[in-house]
Amino acid sequence: MTSPQTIQQISDVQEIAAIRPRFGQAADARDCAAIEALFEPEVHADMSEFGIPAARLARADLVAMFRHAFRHDAVRTQQLYGSITVEVEGDRATCRSYLHGTHVGKDFPGGDLFELHAENTDTLRRSPSGWRIAETRLRVIRVSGNFGLVS
Repeated sequence: MTSPQTIQQISDVQEIAAIRPRFGQAADARDCAAIEALFEPEVHADMSEFGIPAARLARADLVAMFRHAFRHDAVRTQQLYGSITVEVEGDRATCRSYLHGTHVGKDFPGGDLFELHAENTDTLRRSPSGWRIAETRLRVIRVSGNFGLVS
């Protein structure tokens, strides 16, 4: 028989499950301060399947990568996260989610559309101000369109 979940466990799962959608909304709004608030001061990021080597990065450097990818004012974006699962063990958690990222520009050389379908696996740690992403891995499922919209 499994033990019933505590209010704290339910609260933790809800807070963690909201992080990736909040990231997507912040990225679409070009709100780098909101993105920064989701990560620990140092993050191990593995986006090697997207062409960015795995590395331990200062949070500011990770945010700078996102700022670069979302820098074109003429490109509209929509980052949708779904199928979110969360596992919590004390002050550590794992969150998996699927991403459908769409970037649409007008009159861009190479085409007006870029799409990314991927799976994010995040390791989070509880901090005094809430859960923060300590490690993130992007597993690419499908990429299509004009990579120039994000590169």
